[in-house]
Amino acid sequence: MKKHKPLNRIAKTDEELFKSFSEQVDFLTSAAESYDSGYRSRIKMAMPAMRTLFYKQRDSDPLVKRISSLPLNHFISTTWNKGNEYLYTGPVFISKVISGSYRYFPNCYEPNTQPEKKELFDAWWSDIIMASNGESFSRREIIKFLANQDGGSHVDDELEGKYYRMVHNKFSPQIRDGAFNGYASEYNLALARQLVHEAIISIKHMHVLKINYNNGQNSSNSRQRVSEGPFQLMQSSFTWL
Repeated sequence: MKKHKPLNRIAKTDEELFKSFSEQVDFLTSAAESYDSGYRSRIKMAMPAMRTLFYKQRDSDPLVKRISSLPLNHFISTTWNKGNEYLYTGPVFISKVISGSYRYFPNCYEPNTQPEKKELFDAWWSDIIMASNGESFSRREIIKFLANQDGGSHVDDELEGKYYRMVHNKFSPQIRDGAFNGYASEYNLALARQLVHEAIISIKHMHVLKINYNNGQNSSNSRQRVSEGPFQLMQSSFTWL
């Protein structure tokens, strides 16, 4: 039986909806700044906003589709997939070159915040952002798992199997670096940061809001340390699907 909407509800004006949109974007930039300051788990605070902005609920479209003035044809994708083939497990790294110096992060991932291509919103939202060992995750799934199961909005007693494996580093390469011998971790958080970056950059390109956003190049994560010698990957999940 179809449920009836509660009585005495008054529709928001376009201006009120846009104000809500602006607030959600502000939540994204605040969570990104916290992650970049070293509080990596705080990126989960952006997940309710990501869900509000982009996730289709049972009874309503995502917020970006309820504001007619928003152009939805320039969403930034940083994935490297071509067709159904994947050579890399996702747009995050365990090392990168910053200002000519090779820096690496011996136990966690770092987002790659360089935009690559533009897509229509529906394609961007449903596209795969990470693939490894026969399993894959779309942007929509990453937000759903983080928001609905893993502390963004709700904490479940159980996690979806493949997301559980991501959280427990089953898709991660093993690294040997001096005293450290283990797996790169926090893949889920780095992917969440990557999605927040894509969302903010996409909205900036709409030219509807003035957004104060540092893309993470000067983050405390990036300043963690400069490599003093080589490190060795013991196991890699770079695969073709």
